[in-house]
This record gives sequence, C-alpha cells and structure tokens, in this order.
Amino acid sequence: MALEAVKPLDNKQPFEVSSNGVEIWHPNWLGNVCDSVNAKFISKVADCVYKNEQVPLLHCRLIVIDTYLKNDRIRGQTPTPAPYLMSFDEKIIHACATTYFRSVHKRVKELATEEGREQVEARKVQTQ
Repeated sequence: MALEAVKPLDNKQPFEVSSNGVEIWHPNWLGNVCDSVNAKFISKVADCVYKNEQVPLLHCRLIVIDTYLKNDRIRGQTPTPAPYLMSFDEKIIHACATTYFRSVHKRVKELATEEGREQVEARKVQTQ
C-alpha cells in the first residue's frame, strides 16, 4: 500500500509546501485520529470534499428543488425541498473522512509488521 510510505514530518507539522505552492500532507497513519496532525488532515479532507461538492450540489439543488416544488404544487401540497438535499452537511462529511482514516490506519498498522502482512496474505488466499 502506497500510503504506508507517507511518514509524519520530523518538525511535527501536518504538511509541507512544494516549490509550486501545493500542500503535501503527512498524516501519521499509525497514530490516533485525534492526534493533532491527523485531526487537521481529516478536517482538511472534509473541507475539500464539502467545497468540491458545492457547485454541482447547488446546480442539482436548483433543478431538483424546482421539480419538487412544481410536483408539490400540481398535487396541491405545500412545497417542500427534497429530503436528501437537506442532509448535505459538513459534520456528515467529517464523520465519513474520519471513518475512512480509521480504515486506512487499520490497514497500514497491519502492514507494519511481518505478522500483519502474513494475515493480510492469508485473507487473500481464503477469498480466492
């Protein structure tokens, strides 16, 4: 797994900045999700996902909400927006990013020892 090659920085900073200004993050995959660097990494991931979804989500909301409102009016109901569009929330995205971090943490932790690597290989053989 390529992620196991990513190591925390010696200066304990969460990221370094490349010569062209790109942030290169260095989470501690073997550390806890609550560790300072990891918490910042998870928050950054969640923030990026949230911001990336804003433009398409706004477009989607306009189309779907308009359709829902028209359909509600046709049925003689009080117009209400689509429930799934109302559930888009930064806290949910953060929780998903945290869960994903924990999954990667578990795999990197397994691959950090010979015994763990053997267990991973044994599972592969069992599923074939």
